[in-house]
Amino acid sequence: MTLTSLSLTLSLIFIFITNIEAHGGLVSPRSRNQVARVQGSETSRQGVPKPEYCWQCLNRNNGVCGKAGSNDYDAWVDSTGKPMPWSSEATYQAGQIIQVELEITANHWGHFEFRACPKGRQTTQSCLDQYPLEFVQDVSYGMPKDLNYPERGYITGDKSRFVMKFRLPNNLSGSQVLLQWRYITANSCNPPGYKSYFNGSTNADKKVINSQYVNILPDCQLPLSVVGDGVPEQFWNCAEISVGPTSPSTPVAPIPSPVRAPSPVSLPTPVRVPTPVSTPVRAPAPTPVTSPVRAPAVSPVNQSGSSTGCCSHDFKTCINWCGSTRSQCLACRPDVTWLSSGSLQSSTCSARWGACNGRRQKCCAGLVCKRQNAWYSQCTTP
Repeated sequence: MTLTSLSLTLSLIFIFITNIEAHGGLVSPRSRNQVARVQGSETSRQGVPKPEYCWQCLNRNNGVCGKAGSNDYDAWVDSTGKPMPWSSEATYQAGQIIQVELEITANHWGHFEFRACPKGRQTTQSCLDQYPLEFVQDVSYGMPKDLNYPERGYITGDKSRFVMKFRLPNNLSGSQVLLQWRYITANSCNPPGYKSYFNGSTNADKKVINSQYVNILPDCQLPLSVVGDGVPEQFWNCAEISVGPTSPSTPVAPIPSPVRAPSPVSLPTPVRVPTPVSTPVRAPAPTPVTSPVRAPAVSPVNQSGSSTGCCSHDFKTCINWCGSTRSQCLACRPDVTWLSSGSLQSSTCSARWGACNGRRQKCCAGLVCKRQNAWYSQCTTP
């Protein structure tokens, strides 16, 4: 291959991976956009948000929480236009290691970061930057800690569900703490420190994991955009939580000095008292016992069509916010489906919004592979 053709190939790859949008969001504790996805209503109701039909699309930002279309999650208003009341999704203690769950429906490598601020609705990015959470563990796939960037939780490139643990700052507490999730992708450029992390120089395991990033990409230009324009593509979500002050160490009960047990005292041998003998009484004749009659077997009633079925929004994984039966699921909202055999998490099919090519990478049942551009197709509903 000539130098010119190699450059052209790399240019095409760069164009390909920079023009495909990733998708993802914070599932637990529930982000504001996840709450709107689950509880939103088209009917004007006080204290109930407008529905969010693209909860995973918050790659634009007006402040700290991201926005999708007209739904601005910094404003966070209900379906009547009034501010949503604060509702903490979880309560923690300062310094606690917390577990978070995330879903990436179009994986573009990269890493997650979490920050928090105890000022509730008055939260600013400068406040959040004072309280970064420290990455502790990738529960799902074991990606190691970055010794130079301890706030980063790196993602495994071909996965969609992630469970990680982060440590809250010791000096953070408040009844209205805003938790910010930020996803920085790495399919258009590599943020600082990526090369040394993935080649094993600065990750805690000292192992080479080059397969989880694109090493031919240029370095990202700093500072990164705070509104979501340019590269790399970024996502923001916010969750409302409460954080109590650090609990004092539980006092250890003093261990008493051992006490010598007293010598056993001999007791007099008790005198046996003769048991009185009663006049025998004739036992009544036993009442004949009728053999039990076996109850007729009752065929179980299947409420949902399958005891293992579940409702799904992405046509692959289960959700629990649209009922537990087929009828409840299909009546919940028009963009869900019923998985009669339960979750397809172990299947190789692509979920809704996932990449596909119609051959080896096929969509899950009920979805179609729709061409987005010359290099990318995505699973969508018909």
